[in-house]
Order: sequence, then C-alpha cells, then structure tokens
Amino acid sequence: MLSFSDIEHTKTDFAEDETIATVLTQKIIISLKSGKGRSKITQIEGISNKYNLDKILKKLQVIFACGGHIAKIKELHSEKIIELIVLNGNFPSEVKSFLIQEQIADSEAIIIHGV
Repeated sequence: MLSFSDIEHTKTDFAEDETIATVLTQKIIISLKSGKGRSKITQIEGISNKYNLDKILKKLQVIFACGGHIAKIKELHSEKIIELIVLNGNFPSEVKSFLIQEQIADSEAIIIHGV
C-alpha cells in the first residue's frame, strides 16, 4: 500500500489543469445518509479544489449507474462555501476504493461515516 511518504506527485485524469496534482493530506469524508423512504445518499466532502468535481461525478455516475449532483453548502459561522458530491445510493466503500485507485486520496485520508 502506498503512503504519503511514497508519493510526492501523482498524475490523474481529474486534475483541474493538465499539470501534475499533489496528493494532499486533507481528510475526505464519505457520509451515508437516509433519503426519502428507504433510499440512501452517499456524500463525498473534502476533495481538493485541484480536482474537477464534475469529471469525478460523471465517472462515479457511470461506474455505479446512479444519479447525483454537486451540492454547494455554506459552512457554519463563516462565508466559506463547501462543494460536495452527492450520489443516489449506498456506495461508501466503493467510493473509497475509487478514490484510492484514481490516486485522488490515500486510504488514511478517507473517513467513512454512517455505515
């Protein structure tokens, strides 16, 4: 398994610009929430601004054959706006595997809530 010390730079298809994206130590939070009725919603928060969330969302929708969107929420007690990916369905462990495989995050940087 790769760690942050093993990786200085990685190249991904999801980087905003065509340059090499640096793997960051910030945490990515994957949350499983209840939707209407018995449906589930998977939320992914904390992906760096260096990555194109639209491309990641489209790839996840194709892989998991689900709907989804990018939500913008205002952080409490500040003017900061957080963007997160919302998928219709129960996919926390699959999303974690995807983020590790695409080298968007390391396994130690991903936290799963609500499983």
